[in-house]
Amino acid sequence: MSGRPSLRAPLILLVALALARWGGFGWAVWLVALLSLAALREYLSLADLRPEDRWAMLACYLAVPLVFRLVQTDWYGFFIVSVPVWVFVLVPVLAAAGGRETRGLVFSIGALDFGLFLLVYCLAHFVYLARFSPALALLVLLAALLCDALLRMVRRAGGGGLLTLVASWPPVFLLAAMLCLYALFRERGGLLHRIRGAAPFIAGVALAMTCRNARLQETVRAYTRGWYRDIVTGLPEVAGGFVAPLPGPGIGLD
Repeated sequence: MSGRPSLRAPLILLVALALARWGGFGWAVWLVALLSLAALREYLSLADLRPEDRWAMLACYLAVPLVFRLVQTDWYGFFIVSVPVWVFVLVPVLAAAGGRETRGLVFSIGALDFGLFLLVYCLAHFVYLARFSPALALLVLLAALLCDALLRMVRRAGGGGLLTLVASWPPVFLLAAMLCLYALFRERGGLLHRIRGAAPFIAGVALAMTCRNARLQETVRAYTRGWYRDIVTGLPEVAGGFVAPLPGPGIGLD
């Protein structure tokens, strides 16, 4: 197998980043949209789907221009829920309504949703990141290429299984470190993403207190009306839009 085809997508993404930085962002969006459409078409042609899934496949194809149009217009509120909420609801309905045959329905829904999430939603996030910082998007691309190179080296050396999984993690941590350093030295505000679970939330608040550029800490409704307070001995107090860490050591599991 030639290694050249595997470089086409990164090269297209590099061109898109150059357009986002020095050209028009709209050109970058639709270049990545064409790449997403081509990747989705290739994926669906290889997936073992049923003839009854044709309407669900059509919805997947139509989701591509919708999602990237939301990126171009900077409609983030709708973009963030477009695929994981609305399209993920529509695809199973269309797959089930495509015919009376139910054998393979669950597999088809899973395959379609996976392709949408990976090849449309994730690529759209990449180009959305390039809207605000092409440099950060470039770091993400370089980390992905580094992961791919490490996996190829491990496989050629005869490794597999757990070794292959472990080899893919160092670039991820390297990317996280580079993003944190970039935000720190550029004095950019940081946001700690919604952390699932009471103990991780307590740890996330403590981590935010040590980062001088941390600005926001996301949480979930379970904090105010749910099970968080039922499994830990204490939670950080939120008042007036500000959160404070626990007064003592620990993460609420004493």
